[in-house]
Amino acid sequence: MKAIAASFSVLRQYPDVAMPVASIQHPFWMDTSFLVALVLIAFAILFGTRHIDNTERHEGMVAAVAFESLFKLVAFVLVGTVVTFVMFDGPTELFQRAAAHPELAALMRFEVVPGGYGGWLSLTFLSMMAFLFLPRQFQVLVVENVNEAHIRKAIWLFPLYLFVINLFVLPIALGGRLIFSDGRMDADTFVLALPMIEQMPTLALLAFLGGCRRPPA
Repeated sequence: MKAIAASFSVLRQYPDVAMPVASIQHPFWMDTSFLVALVLIAFAILFGTRHIDNTERHEGMVAAVAFESLFKLVAFVLVGTVVTFVMFDGPTELFQRAAAHPELAALMRFEVVPGGYGGWLSLTFLSMMAFLFLPRQFQVLVVENVNEAHIRKAIWLFPLYLFVINLFVLPIALGGRLIFSDGRMDADTFVLALPMIEQMPTLALLAFLGGCRRPPA
């Protein structure tokens, strides 16, 4: 709720690109987080689980997850493409400019991770275990699986999806650090702020919608 509210506060300031002023106090019924909570509550009541059955399949939920994943992929790739090839002249120029700044060049070395290579491997292993044993992953892989042959496709399609959706993480992060070198924007808002500063409100809105996660069914 906090992420949605903060992103919306940044988006509604367009054409200004700045973090919302935290010192301004509003009544709770005008607070964005409160309104988001009401929407999520209504969604959970209307579309939440009616009864508990570990073997029941939810085709509508699977379709929603698939649509959400594709929408998120398209939005993130579009933002990454604009940052890499419109705001900068491709990944080569972007990484060269980042390497020219010592504080950014340090981020591209393993020494920045506590523990170096060992710390990086540990974090990678923990991340792998986290996504493998999450309830949502088990629900989709086991409970909602209607055909074992689908696993053969998922073996290569899921890693491909992860590769593509993470392809522009570094360009967006480095581009945001270069454009907002004064630190006025949090790194979490770069996906919204970069299209906004390029005067692309439609792309920023698409990124906002792609970043919104649906409530758990």
